[in-house]
Amino acid sequence: MHGGISHTTFNHEEYMAIQLWHTENLTIDEINILVNEILLRISIEHDLDFSIVELDATMKDKGTSKIYGIQFHGVEYEHIPVLYLNNAFHSKDSRLSFLSFYQVLEYFFVRTQNYNFLSLFQENNFMSNSIDHKLLRSTLQKYKNTLSERESLKLVLKRSINVLELKDWLNSCPLYIDNYCNNTDISIDLSKNDDKIISKLSDRIYYFRCSIAHAKGDMDEFIAIPSISNSEISKELDLMKYISYEVLKKCSEF
Repeated sequence: MHGGISHTTFNHEEYMAIQLWHTENLTIDEINILVNEILLRISIEHDLDFSIVELDATMKDKGTSKIYGIQFHGVEYEHIPVLYLNNAFHSKDSRLSFLSFYQVLEYFFVRTQNYNFLSLFQENNFMSNSIDHKLLRSTLQKYKNTLSERESLKLVLKRSINVLELKDWLNSCPLYIDNYCNNTDISIDLSKNDDKIISKLSDRIYYFRCSIAHAKGDMDEFIAIPSISNSEISKELDLMKYISYEVLKKCSEF
């Protein structure tokens, strides 16, 4: 007993219950999808990171806690990238967290490549009977160039990121300016035009992604060594959280 209240677990303050209404016609899988998106919204809007756990029956007595409100109108995002994003929030390793954020971006590579191809095809009016074969070859080469991981990343960012909103977000915190816009080769220069800002943002994300996933010894490159480089990778997580959520919002389709 403590303060007249009996708790069934020593870390009771780490648990939160969600009550759902009108779920009679939903399957267990559909409820899981709904809950995962709710947890994502709570993480983004309230900076509270929760994961789903199974509780013993004795731990399900009513408790007291703060009330948090979100505007929720049902599932709005694709389920698989939501799982990647939630995994990034829950990972205790900054390197694994970064890679999970990156998987959200990577999930939409093929779709963005397809939209880019359709756009190129329509711009050059290849539906007509008379085809300029040199132009067609050039267009196909442009499309082929976007199939690389680096260019695919840039396409996803270009499709998803509003540069004006990105600038507002960066300027909202002096630490963001210091971390992401300082004088390094991969810093983001906010005085540049939108295309160059997107390009530099892509370079920065790709740089850290490769330093984690493709570390090679005996080379003069930054290597994200476990534990030793966690402080550097950790600085990138706020940016990756912002970027991956914007991508999820802009690229999700049903």
